[in-house]
Amino acid sequence: MQLEHEAKIHMERKLKFFFEELEVKLKPVKKHIEENLCEGLYKARALQDIDDILMIAKHAAEKYGLK
Repeated sequence: MQLEHEAKIHMERKLKFFFEELEVKLKPVKKHIEENLCEGLYKARALQDIDDILMIAKHAAEKYGLK
């Protein structure tokens, strides 16, 4: 039981680190788009796609795990 508990804690930490790093890496991309694209449909779509990337990656990591 103890080994399973430790493995679960390890995976939770690994997932948390993955999520935090992904957000850190996507933040400059989002900022670059916000600062450089004109307001409009394409800018909104680009920002939405970045949010989608984050959500899809989180879902995949939680469902299938990480390497």
